[in-house]
Amino acid sequence: MKTIFIRLGICLRNQAALVLETKNVDTDFAGNDLTDHFIKLLNKHGYSFESTTERENARVMKELSCSIGLEINKTDALQSELSREKYNFPNFTSYSIGDEADKCSEILFDPEDIGRNRGIHQILTDSIVKCDICTQQELCNNIILAGGITNIQGLRDRLQEELQALTINQIHISDGAPEKRQYLPWLGAAMLSTSPNLKDFWISKNEYYEHSRSFFHAKCS
Repeated sequence: MKTIFIRLGICLRNQAALVLETKNVDTDFAGNDLTDHFIKLLNKHGYSFESTTERENARVMKELSCSIGLEINKTDALQSELSREKYNFPNFTSYSIGDEADKCSEILFDPEDIGRNRGIHQILTDSIVKCDICTQQELCNNIILAGGITNIQGLRDRLQEELQALTINQIHISDGAPEKRQYLPWLGAAMLSTSPNLKDFWISKNEYYEHSRSFFHAKCS
C-alpha cells in the first residue's frame, strides 16, 4: 500500500512527498500479500498452487470470494466453513472456499499473520498525521480508494470505522468509480506525468545510477 497526497493538483512536498515513505510508515503492503496468504490458507486443505495458472486461479478466487465485515463474526465464519463455495476453472481444476475468504481479508487490518505490524488504517493514519496540521482535515475529507484490492466487499465501511476510531477528524472515503478502481493507480500516474510541476521531481538516468533511489527520496523531501 502506498499513500499519495495531492492538493490542488500538486504533490505535496516534505510532509507528504510524491510517495510518502518514512522509517515509521510501512507502505510495503499490496494485493499480492493477500493472494499469498490466501494460498497458504488453502494449502491447509490440500490444495497446491505451484504453477502460474494455479496462482492466477487463486487471485481470481480471492477477488470473487473475499469480503470484510465491520468486525470479526465467529458465527459468520463458522457458517462460511460449513457452506463452502465451489469454484470451477477451464483447466478442469476445482476448489471449495469457506472461511479462508474472511481470514484473508482480515489481514488488511490485522496483518500479524503475514509478519506485519500495521494495518492499512494505521498506515493511513500515520501518513496523515505527518502532514501539516492545517491540511489534515482536508486530507481526511478526501480519501480515495484505488487498486484492485479495494474492490473487496465491505472494505470501505470497515476502513471508515477503523480510521474514525483513530482520529478526531471527520473521515470521508470516496466511493466513486468502483468499477475502475483497479486502474486508478495507473490513471493517476498518467495524469501526474502531464503536470508541469512534475519536472521538479525529474531525475536523470546518470543521477539514478550514481545515487540509486535514495536520491529520489532526498529530492522529494
